[in-house]
Amino acid sequence: MCIRKTKKENSYGQCPKCQKSEIVKRKAKVGNIYPCSNEDCDFIIFGKMFGRNLPDNTVKELIEKGQTQSKVKGFISRSGKKYDAYLEMNKEYSVRLKFDK
Repeated sequence: MCIRKTKKENSYGQCPKCQKSEIVKRKAKVGNIYPCSNEDCDFIIFGKMFGRNLPDNTVKELIEKGQTQSKVKGFISRSGKKYDAYLEMNKEYSVRLKFDK
């Protein structure tokens, strides 16, 4: 994956996986990505998930709290139907959908 560094990398908080480095926003061919700044850590959140671009504040909340406090609106299923869901990080630090709180 080719990652272009931006002139100013904004911090989105401490990496929940390695607890050593900061999460930064970068532009990539796939859109915005939020990787750990530690090259030895493989933590990353993609800015587009489940058919929807995630707002920066949603990504920051997910990093800081491990889940969103309210449902994120406008996800799109493979069949084209829209739905709302919470986002949360599992034990492997992957983002998943959660439909009930």
